[in-house]
Amino acid sequence: MRARQSSLSKGCLAPRMAGIEWQEASVIYHQDPEVKTELLSRLRKKYLTDKPTPHLTELLYCLTRSWSDRFEPIASTDHELILWCIGFGLEEVLLRDSSRDAALKSVERDGVWLTPDYVAGREMVDLKSTRMYFNSAGVPSKGWPEGWIQQFMAYAAQAGRTRYAVAVVALGQANLFTGTFQFTQEELDNNWLYILGRRDAYNVFTSKRVKPQPFMWNKEWECEYCRYYLKCSVDRNKESAR
Repeated sequence: MRARQSSLSKGCLAPRMAGIEWQEASVIYHQDPEVKTELLSRLRKKYLTDKPTPHLTELLYCLTRSWSDRFEPIASTDHELILWCIGFGLEEVLLRDSSRDAALKSVERDGVWLTPDYVAGREMVDLKSTRMYFNSAGVPSKGWPEGWIQQFMAYAAQAGRTRYAVAVVALGQANLFTGTFQFTQEELDNNWLYILGRRDAYNVFTSKRVKPQPFMWNKEWECEYCRYYLKCSVDRNKESAR
């Protein structure tokens, strides 16, 4: 497809040198899907690496999806890859430092693997990027996502702390919000027991290679853009027809 773009606005002032002025030009542009395919392929190879399992991120979100990613995978969509790319890029710019690489390795606790983002002095910090809007107090207008809180609490428990720092890049506002969550030990313990319960269930499903029942192990919002949604719907209909 070709698209013609008009010249620069007449209101723009271009520098004049030796009496030479920039001349209007017709700009011809066409999409190049081969370049897009190559770049997305590079992204898949560079960043979509296997994590030790069961990983915290597998357990906090839909177990049916986590199981499917391992045993009946559907390739990530281009949209998902681009969203991940934003997060990976921010990590490279804000967090990566050869002197702190050791802090980025996965650690294990009670048979659950966790991968903290960053350690700054005495504080553990998790980096998030989001399209959510943040108010002047540095809080999402619709509240903190449940999965984020569960993740922060798990990292704090693993580190033997009751506080956890977070840095959030609000993409739409082009702003960086930072702060620290303070939890009680009881809250951390209850959260970890919740994770261990899901660990036990997931280990049974994976050891027997039995898919978790669709729409039973997820948060409500997860299905909307999930690439397994159609497959789960078909499986549920088959189960209902028996």
